[in-house]
Amino acid sequence: MEKKVSIIVPVYNVSKYISKCLESLINQTYLNLEIILIDDNSTDNSLEICKEYEKLDSRITVFHKINGGAASARNVGLDNCHGDYIAFVDSDDYVENNYIEQLVSILEQYNVDISVCSFFYEYPNNIKINNYHIDVIEYDNVDFLKRFLEDWTCGLIWNKLFKSELLKDIRFKEGHKIDDEFFTYKLIMKSNKIVLFNLPLYHYIWRETSVMNNADNQELLIMDRLSYLKERYFIISKKYPQLKHLYFENYVDNLLRLKAEATQIETLQCIKKVLKQNVLNILTSKISILKKIIILKKITE
Repeated sequence: MEKKVSIIVPVYNVSKYISKCLESLINQTYLNLEIILIDDNSTDNSLEICKEYEKLDSRITVFHKINGGAASARNVGLDNCHGDYIAFVDSDDYVENNYIEQLVSILEQYNVDISVCSFFYEYPNNIKINNYHIDVIEYDNVDFLKRFLEDWTCGLIWNKLFKSELLKDIRFKEGHKIDDEFFTYKLIMKSNKIVLFNLPLYHYIWRETSVMNNADNQELLIMDRLSYLKERYFIISKKYPQLKHLYFENYVDNLLRLKAEATQIETLQCIKKVLKQNVLNILTSKISILKKIIILKKITE
């Protein structure tokens, strides 16, 4: 008997894209699915489209809620799902027909808690493939947390399949522009083994109007990342002391990057304050002397 897979899809004003997304889900080669659609009070006809698909396929359940963002929508999905495994799909993206089948196959074949596929990154006039450059890579959670510092795709949620027990006491942090970052690393910490496999199965669609690409959101995104980086550094350092120096150096590097990206005085002052609070930690850290000099110079610029 196939294990049940819950696919959680937050929906908000995606009437142009939602049908393609749902067609890719209902046509999965893996059949034992529950597809949970959470409409976050859309102002277009996204909810009506979702309800039409609910009539067509008994595996689809639609929820409607007051507007609260993607994190709160995903939490509604988590509170109402019943699968042995859980996947997340964004409603303006779509997946290959064997997306779930392959994620399940790898997860069960290698007896891991999380399976991770590569993906297509689709721009208006170009398609890129995110490659892992090796067919299959196995990690324990500590080694994957090391990779987390070098590979931004580790923090994504939509190219992964999770055993549902990992999520029993973890929910998305609401009230932020970003939510993957506050969520995924905690699941990695709870897992024993993770496998990456080099088969692109997810189509991420770049949209200029998305939250991540909207210029009006950039300062809020910077503040969200500032909060996330601090939280991640302290939580991981406490549980894995052997990773503390790596995560501290990464924390400082990212603070300097955010400082360079900030355009509003209030944001810039906030980042400078955090950097200055960490000067002593920088001086006593395992960061090389040359890099310390460069960092201290950048702090004062």
